[in-house]
Amino acid sequence: MKLTKTLKTLALALVATLSMGSIADAGCGWTGTFSGTPTSKTVPQSYKYVVNAINNNNACRTGAFTTYGAAIAVSGHSQYAYSNIPQGLINTLKEAESYGHRISDIHITESGKYIVIFADNAFSGVGAPQGMYDSIAEIRGKRDTILSACFNDYGEYIIVTEETIYYSLRNGGENYLRRARAEYGTILHASMTNNSAVFCCANGVYLMNAPTNLKQGLNSVNFIPRVVKYTDQGAYLITDGVSTYYYWL
Repeated sequence: MKLTKTLKTLALALVATLSMGSIADAGCGWTGTFSGTPTSKTVPQSYKYVVNAINNNNACRTGAFTTYGAAIAVSGHSQYAYSNIPQGLINTLKEAESYGHRISDIHITESGKYIVIFADNAFSGVGAPQGMYDSIAEIRGKRDTILSACFNDYGEYIIVTEETIYYSLRNGGENYLRRARAEYGTILHASMTNNSAVFCCANGVYLMNAPTNLKQGLNSVNFIPRVVKYTDQGAYLITDGVSTYYYWL
């Protein structure tokens, strides 16, 4: 996979601890750096409706969560449950559902900006950096396929496609991309916050300044994660990209 560098200006703050790694008996391979540990399981009440939907469906493929309480979970082709998400995103989801489009990925930032990828590289976003929109246009022109797309409130972004990765990260961010690929193979999905990033690769997970309690989730799953959605306060959802899931929500 070729790593395509677009911009290299703003960056993730690396206040991480020493690099750590593990392969648990029931878990997947992972390594990377971590931030502090949440002291208790405190999550927004708005998560409750979405968590109940996940449990009732007994399936989850992807989703998005913020510390301020936005929450969405997607299962199957385009089934979804949400709480406290931007109205524009709700409208896009309903339109995608009405046309039978598959929802590929969703990301919401802490300031309520968002992007959703659906159908054949169709997208809708509010507040994403212009470089990200330019990269999506290039991807669509090449008829590549977007696997995941995320950005933060500092203008950084990562787009993972079947062919390559488009990104804009601050000092050292691209080194984590290289380490992730060297350690665990092809990067298949990326998620990020204002302070961290997580890369799901073909053979394991690479973490950049992630919340420490993600270790417990990665050590508990009996599948290789294809999607990890999380907040810097430690809430997380891990899935196999199809239906199997594990969460701390």
